[in-house]
Amino acid sequence: MPHDAKRLLYIASAFLAVLLLIPVVGRLANSYVGYFLFLEFVVLLPLLVLMSADALHALDVDPGGKKAARVAVRLIASGPVLVFGLLGIICGGAGIVWVLYNLLIERQPEFNGSFYAGFGIAPAVLLFGLAKVLSVFRRAVKNESEAEDDESDT
Repeated sequence: MPHDAKRLLYIASAFLAVLLLIPVVGRLANSYVGYFLFLEFVVLLPLLVLMSADALHALDVDPGGKKAARVAVRLIASGPVLVFGLLGIICGGAGIVWVLYNLLIERQPEFNGSFYAGFGIAPAVLLFGLAKVLSVFRRAVKNESEAEDDESDT
């Protein structure tokens, strides 16, 4: 198993452990819940997404090890990257829909943009999320086709 995959498993287990500890800490020591939430969503969640992307890349570069371990790591690593990509698609799409609603249907008092300047970064966020989601599926399809080629060679 690649080194990045081991780090991913450590981060994922820490993420789940802290996530499960939040209700316990809330009952026992209510004043420390904020620290656990900060640790969970500001420190561990970005680390989990970055480690997941690194583990997927490491599996693409060096697919060594047992097949069951590779599949398990790919499943664990695909989750955070997919969620991050879907979040980008939702946020970017919501921004685009909001601008189009204000331009085409009813102009809200909070909206002060034009057609070109109103969209802002929403299209870039949408494309980034779409690229993340497609990259996960593209890797899975590419690895399956390579495995079939290897099996047909033997």
